[in-house]
Amino acid sequence: MATTLKDLARACGMTASTVSRALRDDPRVKAATRARIQALAEGLGYHPNLAARTLAAGRSRTIWFLLSNLQSALEHEPAHHAGIILAEHGYDLLVALHRNDAASYQRQLARLMQGTADGALIIPNVALDDNGLVRALMRRDFPLVFLDRFPRDLPEV
Repeated sequence: MATTLKDLARACGMTASTVSRALRDDPRVKAATRARIQALAEGLGYHPNLAARTLAAGRSRTIWFLLSNLQSALEHEPAHHAGIILAEHGYDLLVALHRNDAASYQRQLARLMQGTADGALIIPNVALDDNGLVRALMRRDFPLVFLDRFPRDLPEV
């Protein structure tokens, strides 16, 4: 079983909030205390729970790129360049490959609705467009960028 933040706090004899601050190099925690907590975390094999951090922060620092295949230069080149630019701004680009499968595309859009990413780049496939989910994302002001073409029957903003 993985070591949790609470386990680490108990082992350090400190509160979970102090341990959390120390692991994030917060200057409010003395340098010696930070070093001790970080060493103990490493020794116990502690790794932060990314899902919990994402939930607490309200952002994932990830952008999804929805595309149909990696063989097409039209699709893989923009993904490559977007990954470079996003990395310069502290974001990771995750490629979501739907392979021109409508169920896969809908599942990916539904996952975006669940807050798995901070935005999405999409090369729409007219045959697959689930404009109901895209509209729902737009109503939530979810950042969407369409590349190459805009989906049919959606209001352009």
